[in-house]
Amino acid sequence: MEKVIGKSTCLTYEKINSYMVGYLLTIIILTADAMFIGINCGLSNKYTYYFYLPTRGTLTLVGINASTVSVYKLTGVEYILKSKVNVDRLEKVTITLERGFYKLVSTERVVAVAWVDEDITTLYTSTEGGYVGREFIIPGFTGVGAVHAFEDSEITIYDRRGKKLQEFRLWQNETKMIALTGDIFRIVSTGRIAVGQHNDQGIMFMVDATGKFRGKNLFGGHHSTMGVLVISPYQTCKVRVHFAIPAGKVVEHVFTEKDVENNIFWEYPNTAEAFYWIVSTGDVTVLVGEGEYNNTAAMLRGVAMAVIPAKMTFRVFAPTAMIVIPFKSGVIRINDETQEVLKGQPIICPMRGSYEIVANIPVTIEIIGTSESSLAESKVWRDGECLLSDKDIVNYGFPKPSAKPKRGLSMNIIIIVIFIILLTMLIIFLLRRKECYQRK
Repeated sequence: MEKVIGKSTCLTYEKINSYMVGYLLTIIILTADAMFIGINCGLSNKYTYYFYLPTRGTLTLVGINASTVSVYKLTGVEYILKSKVNVDRLEKVTITLERGFYKLVSTERVVAVAWVDEDITTLYTSTEGGYVGREFIIPGFTGVGAVHAFEDSEITIYDRRGKKLQEFRLWQNETKMIALTGDIFRIVSTGRIAVGQHNDQGIMFMVDATGKFRGKNLFGGHHSTMGVLVISPYQTCKVRVHFAIPAGKVVEHVFTEKDVENNIFWEYPNTAEAFYWIVSTGDVTVLVGEGEYNNTAAMLRGVAMAVIPAKMTFRVFAPTAMIVIPFKSGVIRINDETQEVLKGQPIICPMRGSYEIVANIPVTIEIIGTSESSLAESKVWRDGECLLSDKDIVNYGFPKPSAKPKRGLSMNIIIIVIFIILLTMLIIFLLRRKECYQRK
């Protein structure tokens, strides 16, 4: 277990420059908001995505509707336009990117996946926003895919040409494996679902049924061999971990007042490939993935993204480092340190540890795992993540209750019950008969 860091070691680029920390990529000087927006780009800034690419990689864009997407890289004092592309509905565009901080500005919502290797671990954004919804348009990557139903759902999978590939039904809280290798898929559901996949050495944040990254009803998964769940509490509660795939097994953990006060997480190792459905009596945040060398929280590798609304307290363990990027100018508190930030200015927490973040503005949080204890020691790793925009901060509310018929008693149980009743009646009859003979 690792406790909350006493004093935050998170740095803005301005602080990094003054401390001469050479292993971080670029220097950000506090500047006017307009310099981060790219006023002259001619776009409406309808959807904004921020992310950090830890090494040279690729950005894959898939159109939900026809969109114009501008890609900016943080260079010195501002985000500089590097690429501008048009993406039609169900069209895929790929862009090669160098290591660094990036901002995407799109006229419409797009599916954007930043990746280093096609073996990625992620949840996918829906056309409605966030990682939960009823329609998903996604590119095909290698990995084990699954659909999880937060509501009773009739689900259909199409290829990019509209050909029906698969059709199935899931009751609430059921999960089904699906194949995601190929080009582009469209997944349509009558109920609220999440679509995810996992592969070697990748991590993801589990998502709640309401679309948030902290809650009481969450879904996510990891690859085999070195899998681990890392669960952070917000109040005393009991957590039940249900194995959705393979189904059946359940494990429990109780968080105490001391755990909550000190931001102490619970790590649960599992050496088999799994998707999970987690139910808790209180809010939790869950980071799930596969490590290197052993299945502990410290060894988790990959990148995981979350978007957090203003004034929401968010807790997480960072295996190697954490990046926080605000969508607006405001004030952010990380552990015991509070600082003012400008829109798009990254805060870098370059060390392994447990963090608590709260801001008066919405932020993107990116967790980095490399099996090293700091960003300075990090090696090249493979993984990818489906990016989240400022419009992907959602709260869909509670899901609809299931209409699944309640299972009645099985015939075997009925026979056993009848047998016990008859046996009891026979015993009573014999006792009374014996009593009558004794009286005579």
